[in-house]
Amino acid sequence: MARNSSYKSVLDNTVYAKCKIAIINDDKKVVLSCIILPKRYILPTEDQVIEYLQQKVKYVEDSIAWHLLGGSHVSEKTSLERAIIDLPIQLRKDLGRGEEECMKFVRSHTPAPALSDEEPSLQYMYIKYGLIPNEIIIKKRRDINNSHWYESALSQEILRENGLGERWIMRILLDEGSLPERSEIDTLLNHGTSRSQTLYISQDYYSTREVEEVMDFVYEYLPLPEQITLLPDITDNIREELALKPVIALHELVEKMEAQLGRKETIILSKFE
Repeated sequence: MARNSSYKSVLDNTVYAKCKIAIINDDKKVVLSCIILPKRYILPTEDQVIEYLQQKVKYVEDSIAWHLLGGSHVSEKTSLERAIIDLPIQLRKDLGRGEEECMKFVRSHTPAPALSDEEPSLQYMYIKYGLIPNEIIIKKRRDINNSHWYESALSQEILRENGLGERWIMRILLDEGSLPERSEIDTLLNHGTSRSQTLYISQDYYSTREVEEVMDFVYEYLPLPEQITLLPDITDNIREELALKPVIALHELVEKMEAQLGRKETIILSKFE
């Protein structure tokens, strides 16, 4: 059973907050807004990540060809697209056409699960939690019209240096779109669990009370699958992140190989198995 949560909706289905008084820098008393940004996603499979990565390679190749032909419009590139552009040409081509050794490398360096068609996709609730001085929110209130402002504020280094800003992220494995039993979550928190199939918390040593308060909110405000489906879907962002990891690993391999050889040359993965 959910306990009573003191969090209130700030922006429907995207931002929830409550205020608390805290001491920072040993002696300064401030009013803080505790911010919850809930989202959801379906974890892409290994095959889906590879398909997406190959689509990105084709897009990058087409963009390069367009530029060489004199095309003037240049769209802003994502981190993944920039990483693909910076790969040696041969590796880009190997990725795009699905060369066997290249695909083996990609599969071994993406954390996406290798699920069969019969296995259900893994669904998660994702929560970002952090602290923002209330006076900042009050000053900027006229500029705040969506959750992006809160995302940006939580990432500010000046806040994080003072133990504020983003504190941790959490993901909860859903069961056919539903939350796990609260008793299961309580057991995990009582044991200080931060890495399990059901519950992941990015901070190894977290405040159990802090997390429990967020869980109170989750089980009070979002107990039903139909409520969870109203949350922002970040599946595309997760797919982009998972596709980026093997590309970064390829860059690291290239650097290692070039250091060993003392020069740049065409990279063929099968030479370095």
